[in-house]
Amino acid sequence: QSRPRIFWALHEVKNNPIIKLRVGFASIYTKEALSAFIFAGLFRTVMVHQYTFFINSLAHIWGKQTYGTQFTAKDNHFISLFTYGEGYHNFHHHFQNDYRNGIRWYDYDPTKWSINFLSSLGLAYKLKTTPEQEIILAKVKERSRSLSTKKTELFDQWAHKIEPIKERMDQCALHLKTLQDEYNKLKMDFKSRGDLKVALLKREIKMARRELKLRYAHWKAIVAHLEKAQIQPMPL
Repeated sequence: QSRPRIFWALHEVKNNPIIKLRVGFASIYTKEALSAFIFAGLFRTVMVHQYTFFINSLAHIWGKQTYGTQFTAKDNHFISLFTYGEGYHNFHHHFQNDYRNGIRWYDYDPTKWSINFLSSLGLAYKLKTTPEQEIILAKVKERSRSLSTKKTELFDQWAHKIEPIKERMDQCALHLKTLQDEYNKLKMDFKSRGDLKVALLKREIKMARRELKLRYAHWKAIVAHLEKAQIQPMPL
């Protein structure tokens, strides 16, 4: 008689909708929990670790050395997508005090955006940034070094035009730094904040920065022309 009872119990379990529903939910929950553990737990942790390791591996292999070659670090827009902006690694190595990695507004750098947001709320302050003239001069120095390794007759012809522009950029950068130092010194003095001299200094800084940018744009146009001429095939 025990067998019929067992068969009857199995039949009830099989046909009872409530028991079916409970078993179904238990099965789904077990599968979902396992999936969550694998993908939201293990897989996520492994991938986050790998993306972190990209900074000191791939960011030292692929990309451009925009600011210098004394470090193997490189700037790579694609890697920055996986490393929260840390893909601009060449900049980070050359200007380590700067809280930014991507300095342009369109550079993907969520860390920079988060710090800026916290700063707007008063939760972050005294953010350190590299003066613009130092960044420009670093770019000019590295690009000039790269160009000098590929000297051609065309380069020699244009050298007399490039060097004066570089010298003028150095002068502009030095003048701008002097003005900025004087402005910061006066700004620290509470009594001088509303002084006419502070307003005049701000105007001079603006003009000096504009002149530096114009000369940098001129220099870039000439260098781009030389680089383009060098990669063009020679006529037969």
